[in-house]
Formats: sequence, C-alpha cells, structure tokens
Amino acid sequence: MGDRLKGRSAIVTGAGRGIGREIALALAREGAKVVVNDLGTGRDGRGVEHGPADEVVADGIAAQVGTQVVLVSEVMELVGPIEVEARAQGAPEQEVAKLRAEALEQLIERSLLANVVKDAQLQVSEGDVDQAIQGIAQENGLSLEQLRASLTSHGVGWDEYRARIKTEMERQKVVGTMVGSQVQVEESEVRALYAELYADQPQGGETVHVRQLLVLGGEGTPRDVATACAIARDAAVRIAKGEPFEKLAEEVSAAAPQDGGDIGWLHVDTMAEWMKQAVAPLEPGSVSPVIELPFGCTILRLVERREYQPVSFETARPALEQEVHQRKVMEKYREWMENLRKRTFIERRGYFALTTSPAAPRRAPGMLASDAAETPPAAEEPPPEVPRILSWKRSLAEPEDAEIPGKLNVFSPVPL
Repeated sequence: MGDRLKGRSAIVTGAGRGIGREIALALAREGAKVVVNDLGTGRDGRGVEHGPADEVVADGIAAQVGTQVVLVSEVMELVGPIEVEARAQGAPEQEVAKLRAEALEQLIERSLLANVVKDAQLQVSEGDVDQAIQGIAQENGLSLEQLRASLTSHGVGWDEYRARIKTEMERQKVVGTMVGSQVQVEESEVRALYAELYADQPQGGETVHVRQLLVLGGEGTPRDVATACAIARDAAVRIAKGEPFEKLAEEVSAAAPQDGGDIGWLHVDTMAEWMKQAVAPLEPGSVSPVIELPFGCTILRLVERREYQPVSFETARPALEQEVHQRKVMEKYREWMENLRKRTFIERRGYFALTTSPAAPRRAPGMLASDAAETPPAAEEPPPEVPRILSWKRSLAEPEDAEIPGKLNVFSPVPL
C-alpha cells in the first residue's frame, strides 16, 4: 500500500474477475481512484451480470491508516481460515464480527509498523530472511524441503511464509529500537516471578512426559461423544498397525495437534485422577486403550518417566530474567503502539466502523465510529483523501463510501 498514484484516476475494463480485478485493487492500493468497468458477460460474450463488478466495489476499503489503506479482501484473507473453523463450531455472528475486527486491527498495526520500518530504515534483507528460515528449520530438526512440505500441508505458500518471517523480524527490530532500550530487569522482579511460578512446586515425586490424542464430543462441539469415540478408536487401530502416534494426533487431536499431541511433562500429583490411572501401568513408548470421557475420547502415549527435581532459583534465573524482560517489553510496546495509533489518522469504514476490537480505541458516547478517536491532533494537517474503488455505474465525481514481540519461532504457520 502506498501513494505513488495519489491524485490519479483509472478506468479498468474487465475488472470484475481475474487479472483485471487484481489490477484494479493494485491501483487502488497505490492511491488511484478506480472505476471498475465490467458488464459481467460470459466467455462467449453473452449475458450481463453486475455481481463481479459489485464484488470488487464491495471489497473497497476496510480502514484508512494515515495515507494508506487496508482492503476488505486483505482482512478476509487473514481471518478466513479462523472464521471457517469458528462457523463450523457454531459461532454466532457477533463472534465472527469480533474475529474480523481483530484481524483488521492486526493489519492496521502492520501498516503502522511498516511506516516506522521505512522511516527508521529498519528493513530486513532477503539474506537475513534466508538465515532466519534456516535457523527455524534447524531448531525444529527439519531440512528446508521438509519445512516447505510442512507449510504446504498447512496451506501456507513459501512466498507467503517468507513475507511473514520478514514482517516479524522487522517488527522485532522496531521493538528493540523503540522500546527495548527502555527496559531494565530488577533482581526483586526476578525473585517475585520465581515465587509466583515455583512457590507451590512439589519437593519430589515423579513426572511423566505424555502425548495425548483427544477427540472432543458432546455439548459445544461439532459431534456427539459416540462419534468422537469412533474417531478415536479408528485412530487407535491405525496406531496399532504402525502409524506414528504423532501423525494421528496432528490429524484428529484437539490437544496440541501442531506438536503431535505433545502436552509436555506433568507431575503425577497434579494430574486428573483418570489420567493418573491410565498412565500408571504404561511403559515408556506404550499407548493406553481408548478412554471415554464426558467430553469425548482420548488416547495417551507415555514418552518417559523421571524423578522430579525441585527447580532452584539459580537454575531458573536465566529463564526468569528473560520472562521478566519480555513482559516489560510487551508492556512498553503496547504503550508505544497506543501512542502511535493516537498520532496517526485511523478511520474504519463501512462494516468495520460498526464493529469493535479490544485493540481499537474506545469512542465517546454519541461519537461516530470514524470520528474523534481516530482524528489526528489539531496541530496536524488532515491526511490526503484516500482512493475509493468506484462502480462502473457511477461517475468519478460521485465516489461510494465503501503476534507481541517475542522469540522468533514461527514454524507453526499462524497469522502474524
């Protein structure tokens, strides 16, 4: 998104579909006013359908951020997979609207950060991205080819993944430059966190490393318990025939599917009674029978057992210092981002002007969604007019208003 074509106008014929549609949207992103001219005829030249042109017009602008824009299509692309899953689970329209609003806020933040990256010359090179991806692959015990295959299986293209990595790296550079130097970690803060995390730790006993394949069923899930248990029993048969537990957990489990069902180390004294009884007879590497629960069915695999050793303050200190630092950086980052939002003209439009997100500034009673919360300070000049996509049925003179910083580990392809 930019302003290279600000003040220019364009008429794109055949803009309702395919290449014409992408050209129209690209021109709008760069600041042009665009007339979408498409009668919607078929490939044989017959028929008239306004739908394709109307869809491009409806795409329009979700929000203006300074002199740049966020398109509705960009919001829908980001929220799409999450919305599909939410709808499949019966989410009401209010929840779907909230998901879309949160996606828009993410894109607004990306736009703000992109401007800071450009102004402060904090860009990340392609070589830096290559090096980061290589490190991520090695950290996860994968070759680049295996990483590509994993991303493809999750529906994430290689170019898209590289773009996500670059965005995250640039965000971390912004955070380090703008707020990182302001953070100091005090000894008292580290000791307070140790007390918070370890005050109630056991002084001995046994811990177990467990993988879980959990299929949810019953109220609030897309299936009943009987169906969930049938899925779990089918998985148990496949595991017994030699298929990896991790592979089946990735396919069907609601518990840590991205980690092959790995739910980590658990102290036996903190485990639910049903789980403790199921794990007790297992040898490392063995798998439990299918266990029916009120909320579905599950299978457990014991990875390892060991005696629990209490964690001393000195042992935990490095991790605690990092955690305190990250918490304080996050707090400073939120304050900095809030101030950046206040200094920037941000106007949510159409559907998005009627929805709210925790990240969006609150409005005073009686104020329109696009008003004062996003109005620039009086000392600033109002931003230039943002381009609108126009219907072929209208003239150019009558436009229609239409992941916080942390350790870079984005192997799991989730929206940044």
